Amino acid sequence: MPSLSLIQAIVLLDHGERLHRKEGNGRFVRNAENIAHAKEIAFRILGRNLERMPRETQILFLLIEQMRERACELRNIEFSVYRFTQKEVRVATGWSNKDIRDHLAILENTGYVAMNDRQYRILLSSQGVNQLESRIRVLQSV
Repeated sequence: MPSLSLIQAIVLLDHGERLHRKEGNGRFVRNAENIAHAKEIAFRILGRNLERMPRETQILFLLIEQMRERACELRNIEFSVYRFTQKEVRVATGWSNKDIRDHLAILENTGYVAMNDRQYRILLSSQGVNQLESRIRVLQSV
């Protein structure tokens, strides 16, 4: 699990010996502060990665985030609970199965989404929902 390794690295680097204590079973101490810090660092690292992806992959990811925003609002659920399928993406975007499959594979390989039981979930978010539409328009116009 990459995020767990990142959390462990943060515990070692940022907090040094005082949080380097191990629990009885040999696991590193994980707390909300370490997890939040890991997410922040992951966003900084992977956020740069998003900019290096093909433009179509960036657009698809932003469109998926819009889907999540609408669905969570309609269903009254948390972002972390939201799951989606390739079919839902195809219906929402009008893209071909091949394009969706290819770009979701890129997003999965870079840690932006994860698949479990043919359903995807977003692991990382872009810079903010308020900026999604303007970023999509900029990407599509280039």
